Amino acid sequence: MNLRPDISVIILNYNGYGETVQLLESLMPFVRPNYEVFVADNGSSADEASLISLNYKNINVVKTGQNLGFAGGNNFVIDTSKGRYLLFLNNDTIIEDDSIDKMILFMDQNPLAGALSPRLHYDDPERTIQFAGYTKLSVFTLRNRCIGKGSKDTSPYLNACETAYLHGAAMMVRREVIEKVGAMDESFFLYYEEIDWSERIKAAGYQIWYFPQAFIIHKESTSIGNESSSKKYYMTRNRLLFALKHRKGLQRILSVFYLIFVASTVAILRAVLDSRPDQVAAIASGVRDFSRKKFGKWEQKF
Repeated sequence: MNLRPDISVIILNYNGYGETVQLLESLMPFVRPNYEVFVADNGSSADEASLISLNYKNINVVKTGQNLGFAGGNNFVIDTSKGRYLLFLNNDTIIEDDSIDKMILFMDQNPLAGALSPRLHYDDPERTIQFAGYTKLSVFTLRNRCIGKGSKDTSPYLNACETAYLHGAAMMVRREVIEKVGAMDESFFLYYEEIDWSERIKAAGYQIWYFPQAFIIHKESTSIGNESSSKKYYMTRNRLLFALKHRKGLQRILSVFYLIFVASTVAILRAVLDSRPDQVAAIASGVRDFSRKKFGKWEQKF
């Protein structure tokens, strides 16, 4: 008799074969009979899906056929998966212990917890916290703070607690929550989709939790240089989209005004001073595409 799995682990791969394999190698020792694991190849330029399928016989490998973005690529697997919980993992994460089992147990014991993210550590510098919860976005500027970021001392951050938002690198969500509120909004394509999802989950009466008894390594350096122009584009456009969706009345008007005429103007001036015409074009395009309501598709502009 085939029992319904407790957990569906969903990993999105986009031209990231090496990192995806490293994640799978770290994950395999902790996979239980009540797990199912999916790799969704999100339109990689090479046939990375076939390589993964060849080398990992117990992994479910699916192809989206094109780059659907972070939201669309992960959503692509939801209806195929069967777990009571879904764990969305960035392919640049590493599993070091039985943290997934701990997350399942916590969710089983806390029925109001609609979703959680574990404690995240940077790979470089080693054992440095990346995420120990989020503060709320400010009303107009949509700025917030990642709690514990950069700290090497974990002791202040070892208490599970409700938090404002999930972290997209690792988030476990109840299937019943997805059935109630829907999947991630593919209009965002990349960035802010997990924050939008968190708001919708909370609006449905569920809690978002930071769960530090589980931790995952996220291979992202604390000393990243200038952001890519693509990131500038999506962050600019999607902050505006978030304000449009989640601010009402005068708050919405003031937030959109601030983001266009203050935040974007300052960002463009900084890009000019940094001699980054690509970023200038990206920010301007983000504002323009928001005003034209152009959302949810991949355009390789920058």
